[in-house]
Amino acid sequence: MEEKILIEKTTPVQSKDELEQEKLRAEIRHLNTSFYRTPKFWLSVLPFLLALIGLVFQWQAWAKDREQWERQEESRNLTLREAEVASKQARIELVVAREELTHANEQLESLEGDAAYQRSVVSELEITKHSLESTIKMLKFDLLAACTILLQRMGRSDVDPLAATVDPTRKGILWIATDDAIYKSEDSDGDGQSDRLTTFADGPFGITERGMLHINNGDGLKVVKFWNPSIEIDWIDNNGDDRADDTRKWPTIR
Repeated sequence: MEEKILIEKTTPVQSKDELEQEKLRAEIRHLNTSFYRTPKFWLSVLPFLLALIGLVFQWQAWAKDREQWERQEESRNLTLREAEVASKQARIELVVAREELTHANEQLESLEGDAAYQRSVVSELEITKHSLESTIKMLKFDLLAACTILLQRMGRSDVDPLAATVDPTRKGILWIATDDAIYKSEDSDGDGQSDRLTTFADGPFGITERGMLHINNGDGLKVVKFWNPSIEIDWIDNNGDDRADDTRKWPTIR
C-alpha cells in the first residue's frame, strides 16, 4: 500500500488540457507525414512543376535563338570584311589608274610639241586616256559591285563578277568576266545606261578568284585577257563577230 502511494506521488499526472494538446499534436504530425503521399498534394504542386518545365523550354529556345543570332552576326561581319577588302583593292586600282593617266598626259603633251608626231600614236594615247578616265570613274563606285547590280538588272542574278573593264576603243561598252561567261554590256542609245547584254564566250572556265581583265583590239583580232594569281586565259575573236573563236588557258607564272 505504501509502495502504491509512493509510485503515484512520483509519476506526474497530466491534466485534461495537456492530454488534448498532446493528442492534437499527434494528429498534426500524422497529417503532415501523410499529406505528401496524397493526390491532393501533387495536384497542388503540379502548376509549379509545369511552370518550371516551361521555364526550362523557354531557356532552351532563347539559347537556340541566341546561337542563331550569333551565327548571323558572324556572317554579316564576314561580309563586311570582304567588302572592306574589295574597297581597298578598288582604291589601289584607282591610284594605279591615276598614275597611268598622268603618264599618258605627260606623253601626250610631249608628243604634241614634236614635229614628227604620228597621228596613230596620238589616237592611241587619247583612247588610253579616255579608257583610264572611264576606269577611274567606275572604280570610284566599286566596279564589281556595279557589275553585280547590272547583271541582276539584266536577269543574271545567279553569276558573280570576277573582273571587269571598259572597252578602250568603243565608248559605252563594258566587259564583265564571270566563271560562267564573258559578257559585253552596251549602252546602245547613249543615255548612260546599259541596255544590251551579249555573251562573248561561254564557260565554265574554272575561275575561282577575282582578277584583272584587259581588252586588246589590233591586227584584225580582238583578244579578251583575264589573269589572277592562279590562272591566265585568252579569248580570241578571229572574225570580228564579237564571239570568241578560240580559248587559250595556262597557269600564271609566279
